[in-house]
Formats: sequence, structure tokens, C-alpha cells
Amino acid sequence: MRPLCSTRQVTLCVAAGAVAVLTVAAWWAWPTRGDELATLRGHTGVIRAVAYSPDGTRIVSAGEDGRIRLWDAQSYRLVSTLGGHNGLVTAVAFAPDTVTLASVGADRTIRLWDLCTESERAALQVPGKGVERVAFALQGRAIVAVGAEGKVGLWDARTFLPMHSLKGLKRRVHALAVSADGRTIAAGGEDGVVRLWDAGTGTSAGKLAAPASRVYSLAMTPDGRAVAAAMTGPGVRRWLLATRAECPRLSEAAGQALTVAYSPDGRFLATVHENGAVKLWHVPSDQLLVTFRGHTGPALCLAFAPDSRRLVTGGTDGAVKCWAVPES
Repeated sequence: MRPLCSTRQVTLCVAAGAVAVLTVAAWWAWPTRGDELATLRGHTGVIRAVAYSPDGTRIVSAGEDGRIRLWDAQSYRLVSTLGGHNGLVTAVAFAPDTVTLASVGADRTIRLWDLCTESERAALQVPGKGVERVAFALQGRAIVAVGAEGKVGLWDARTFLPMHSLKGLKRRVHALAVSADGRTIAAGGEDGVVRLWDAGTGTSAGKLAAPASRVYSLAMTPDGRAVAAAMTGPGVRRWLLATRAECPRLSEAAGQALTVAYSPDGRFLATVHENGAVKLWHVPSDQLLVTFRGHTGPALCLAFAPDSRRLVTGGTDGAVKCWAVPES
């Protein structure tokens, strides 16, 4: 089967007024069979981040090659490539307006992109050793970022002025989640503690302790009632936020879970694993629905489409894979 392929130039008007013309390397969208809808290839290294736009029209991927690639979510064709980071891109996040994308990376910058013009809107240099995760809060009015030195910060998304510096984590932070209403922030990392804050005031809202565990990833249910964590050890841990009570673990032999995500409709929890497996759980019943296999190395990141009917994953094999979510 022959891949779809294309090579073209993309012109970017960056914030400083310079114009950069990038030649997009040949890319491939391999048609596949069964639950795997497509495999998107074009990155030259590990995929660290994937996302669906809130309107469901775009898939974004990024990773160690420092490039952010935008794909059409229906045809799986490459739309454009954004270049600006110096080094690997560790995370991407869409604002609710669908056209604003935030990205962070090892170059210690938070960058905002306007996807209507495919240009960099602004860039913020963050002190420290790098930024690992980024998200929007307060209905897109604030940017949240966590870094390598245990820091969690909020900035105004329009002015980039600092709003709050969230206290409590003492070591490297790997995981970040924001509730659907944008009011609650959760973060965790090397110290095995999941801390919660109020995004509006920056005040602490408590913590969820898991001693001797490393927190790799966090996700909140759409209704904001529970948080799930991929942590060191077997299974996926979950807590009810109102009582801080821990729910039964979701566990099935698949190697260490590295990332978790809830579907927008709240029916599913997806996990990706160090052995490359992608697992889909039915939340009301805590039952494993399906295991997707296709990555040839550890799967590192995932995101649901807004309609909860599709899932995109990325991993160390440099592939971005799109999956069909079965009816439950």
C-alpha cells in the first residue's frame, strides 16, 4: 500500500517580525485496518505531545525534533509545521478558542501560536531548567506551566504577566491537569504528592499523598469530581476530590502506565504504557474495554477527540497513531 505524501513550504511570521520559511519534509499518513484509523509519520524523533483542537478539526503533535505538526483530523493530511523551539517540545495545549495553541520545551520557553495565521503570537522565557507541561485555566484567560524545579506558575494569557506561583511541590514536576471549568489545578512529580490549587486565587486546595511513588501523568474527570494518576507501580490510581478517598485501582498487566486521559464525555479513561500498549477503560464499570497495539516502543502521550469517538497517541517509535473508540 502506498503512503500519501507531500512536500511543501510553510511561511511563519514570528513575534519579533522575522519571517521564517520552513521546508516540510516528506510525511506519511498510512491507511490501516481495524481500530487503528491512521498512522501519521513525519517527525524525526520521539513524540512527546499530542492534542486535538477543541473543534475536532486538527491534531497537533510535537516532540524531540523541535517541530509542531498540525494534521487535518479527517483526512490525516499534514496541514503545516511550526518551528520556533530550540530543542525538544515537551507539551502542547489548546485554548478554548480553538485557534490559540501553547507549547513548552527544553529551551525554557512558553510559546503561544495563532493557528489562523500559523504564526507565533508571543514567547515567554521561564527561569529554571525547562518546562515539562502546559495547560490553560480560567476559560483560557490563564496559562499554567510546571517545570523541572518543582515550580508551578500561572500567567495571564493575554499579557504574559505573572498571576500566581503555586507552592508545595519540592521536586521535579512531571504531571499537570486542570478541571474542565478551569478552576482547579492538580500537579505532581518526583515527590509522589499530587497537590491541588484554586486557579483563581492560587491558594492550596489540599493534596493526595502516595509516598515513594513518582507521578508521571494526571487527568481530571470532566465533572471535576475525581482525578486519575499514572504513578510508579502497578495500575492507575484514582481519588474522589470531595472526600480525598482513593478508588479501586485500575490494573491489568501491561507494564508501567505513563500517561492517562479522560474522554470529554466522561465515559472512558485511556492509558498508555511502557510496552507500547494503549488501553481503554469504561469508567462507570471500571472494566477494560480494549487494548490497542501498534506502537513498536513505549507509548508516551495521548488525547481524545472532542466527540470522544477517537483517540490519538504518540511514542518513542516516532509514530502518531489514531484509533477508533468502540461503542460501549
